Amino acid sequence: MERQKTKEDKKLYEETPHKQKIREWAGRLKEQLSFPHQYHPFWDFKPGRYGVSDDLVGYYAFQVNANKKISVSLALEQDELNQHLWEALQSHLRTGGKEFSQVLDEVDCWKEQAAQSIQHCQRLFVNIRKDCQNQGNIRKLLAEEEFNVIKAYLKEPIPKEYEPQHIGFTPHFVRDIFEKALDAVQGYRVKNEDLKYNPRHRQDGFFELWFEARIIAVGQSEEELSALEKIHRALIKKYQKPAKTESIRATAKVLDESQREVQAQLQKFIDMERLPGQCDLC
Repeated sequence: MERQKTKEDKKLYEETPHKQKIREWAGRLKEQLSFPHQYHPFWDFKPGRYGVSDDLVGYYAFQVNANKKISVSLALEQDELNQHLWEALQSHLRTGGKEFSQVLDEVDCWKEQAAQSIQHCQRLFVNIRKDCQNQGNIRKLLAEEEFNVIKAYLKEPIPKEYEPQHIGFTPHFVRDIFEKALDAVQGYRVKNEDLKYNPRHRQDGFFELWFEARIIAVGQSEEELSALEKIHRALIKKYQKPAKTESIRATAKVLDESQREVQAQLQKFIDMERLPGQCDLC
């Protein structure tokens, strides 16, 4: 008799495909609350919409308005074909009882913290870029990929102002310093003796300075590249110091703690025997 009652109870707990979909979307929301430790900076940070990761506009994107204020939006929020499911998930969380009613507010708080982290990272990049450009013997070299993008959109001949400069540092000169600074935030400080540079003589007579797998500068002599290497080493050392990345470090800690707390709440929502809350589609 008791066994028969258990079977009847299980029938009462059987979920509709809609509610199973809500659990799936709660899982997607949990996955998307993951801020990458390696932020990819922008040389010219202009108003517009940017993707944070490389696949879709990865898990989320951020918007920069005319006042350079940043706002983060999740991929779930941008999925126009499935907005009804995003709205349904929000309704289930808000009506899911005291334990889950504040989850969306905490998600909004996480997005604000992510926006702040982007702002700090971009500010660090700008400071490094200015520091590089303040060196009297170096200047920005138009990167090959940037040149190819311009070339694809312009008719021949290409105007003089778009032609690659022959002497100077590439954007990778700045970006590599920035990446090493972020590595230091994660506890991976590189020693000066572990920095590997490789000068190469080109067929056109110029010299390329390679750092790791990228060209960071082009010069007319090995002596010129040696001077640029010393500047690069010194700036990596300078920006690995904790004082240079203090705001990034503090924001990353808060962001990580917030992320874990919200993800734990969402996992509990997913694991509940009965799906909490309700929506218009139930």
